[in-house]
Amino acid sequence: MKGKRTSKYKSIIGEEKSNKFTNINLVSEVTEGKLIACNGSFIAASWNSTPGAVAILNTHFPSNVKFNCPVLKGHKNSVFDLEFSPLKDTLLATGSDDATVKLWDIPKEGLTQNINEDLLTYKGHNRRVSFVKFNPVAADVIASASTDYTLQVWNIVKGELYSKIEFGDIPTSLDWNPIGSLVGVTNKKKTINIFDPREKKSILVTQIYESPRSPKFTWVSENTFITTGFSKQNVKELKLWDVRKVKEDLKSEGEIQKVVMDNLLTVATPFYDHESKLLFTSAKGELTIKCYDLNDSIIYQNSDYKSKTPALSINMFERRVLDYNKCEIDRFLHYNNKKELNFISFCIARKNPEYEPDLYPPVSIPEAALTYDQWISGENKEPIKKQIHLLDNQYVSKPENYISSNDNTNKDNKNNIDTDALNKIKVIEEKVNEKQKIYDDLLKEKEDLDNKLKEIRKKKEEINDKLNAALKLKAKKDEQKQKEIKENEEKEEKEVEVEPKEEAKQEQNIIETSPKEEAKQEQNIIETSPKEEAKQEQNIIETSLKEEEKENEIKIESEEIEDQKDENKVEINEIHEEESKKEEIKIEENIVEENQEIKIEENVLEQKVEEQAQDQTIGEKNQDEIKDELNEGEVHIVEEKVDENNNTE
Repeated sequence: MKGKRTSKYKSIIGEEKSNKFTNINLVSEVTEGKLIACNGSFIAASWNSTPGAVAILNTHFPSNVKFNCPVLKGHKNSVFDLEFSPLKDTLLATGSDDATVKLWDIPKEGLTQNINEDLLTYKGHNRRVSFVKFNPVAADVIASASTDYTLQVWNIVKGELYSKIEFGDIPTSLDWNPIGSLVGVTNKKKTINIFDPREKKSILVTQIYESPRSPKFTWVSENTFITTGFSKQNVKELKLWDVRKVKEDLKSEGEIQKVVMDNLLTVATPFYDHESKLLFTSAKGELTIKCYDLNDSIIYQNSDYKSKTPALSINMFERRVLDYNKCEIDRFLHYNNKKELNFISFCIARKNPEYEPDLYPPVSIPEAALTYDQWISGENKEPIKKQIHLLDNQYVSKPENYISSNDNTNKDNKNNIDTDALNKIKVIEEKVNEKQKIYDDLLKEKEDLDNKLKEIRKKKEEINDKLNAALKLKAKKDEQKQKEIKENEEKEEKEVEVEPKEEAKQEQNIIETSPKEEAKQEQNIIETSPKEEAKQEQNIIETSLKEEEKENEIKIESEEIEDQKDENKVEINEIHEEESKKEEIKIEENIVEENQEIKIEENVLEQKVEEQAQDQTIGEKNQDEIKDELNEGEVHIVEEKVDENNNTE
């Protein structure tokens, strides 16, 4: 670094404010864009309650945010970048993983219920929209960059594309120059593309770093910009560039200065304050916010701010909402790993801070310097600016030596309040404290009841799991029994098949032997006498009769076996059906008993919760009544003393 440094902001110091938002549930997806946006009225956050939800918080009232708070619902997938218009506080743009950009008009009072209807949906991209950026001076102009590798500039009233350019890889940052004439985009190919949307052509395409880690950039002036990235040796660097030093091949020799930041491998995002000419950088997962001073195009490093918790997302407030009576120069919204949104304020160190005009050059205000048609025709203008102390600013604190016109009278009246009045006020305050204690006890009891209800529901789920397991076991046993029945039937069928085979074999033997016996008998008949012949015929007849009787007996036995088999099958099925019915009846009885017990416990708990809510309502009413009584008492006492003073005079 070179040159003699003359800066009003050398003694700038960062400080975390005590008021903050808690229980912030941002989406967990990794994105190059910003998950939070802020202005003097609202904070927008990519919310994790439902896909595509965006929560809107009131900047002036930090609180514990409910998970199911009112949200903007329109996108089908998560929102990966969002920005409030610098020309209208209530206009918000959101870019989503569903390849669309939506515009929303936020009610002045904030969200009291979910909003499902947007002002306009732009569908010019066909992949994730990573960045959205309003033109800082021209009305109705916005730019969007997508992972379809296109940068598109379009009209937010008609939703019509005006100009488009391809840049060849996933975008890592997007920004307009201060007069809205040029827009730039960096990508993962380590290059930057500076685009003139009205001429519809690139004026600079050059490699800015050698490392493949994501580069980022922001404009410093109409023709100069700052980049953050890594050298070939993975050293984190800041570089200052000038687009006017461009070769014929659109490559630049315009690197003005290079500053080594550190050796950490986290990607730093730059934020530049065009009025104070201060540059801040912050990286996801780091504790430090670095501060640099740009003086005559030379970068000087100021003291860093170190947070107690690492940043997961960060964004910068507009300068017009600063507390100039505290010498506040810049303010950041800081989301950390404890799900908190903190306000980090950078102030000039002063023993007795007060408004110092030389610290506050005119600041940009939410008014368009150009119409859409003027911008298209090629006109350029600086943003409209005013002195900060002339603006309506709810963040400004009263100076330490400030005394209002009514302060002297109020002071006299307060000094005239007698001891009895103070004692009455003390008694009322004690009552308020007692009611507050009762209210806190009721809240604690309510929490205990909620925990018990959760335990009962958990127990109910366990019982249902056990019943399901029992039903599965029963089904498995039934399947096993059916399998055994089928095996027994197959076995019996095989036995029945074997018997006819044996009978057929016997018949075959009879058939084979009978011709032999007949031949033998004929031979005997020929040889024997007529008496023997008659005797043999008698024997043959008797034998044939016996064989017929035997065949009939076998047939009858076979039929009896089949009948017996059918009867056994019917009996087995009846037995299994009876057993299944008994088990089902038993399980149903158990389920009914368990459900009845759970319902009884739930009813008891619901009654307790209702009683708790009633007690809480009564406690709040009593507390309000006591506060009203306190106020009325103070007013009454003051009025009495004023009347006494008037009478005395």
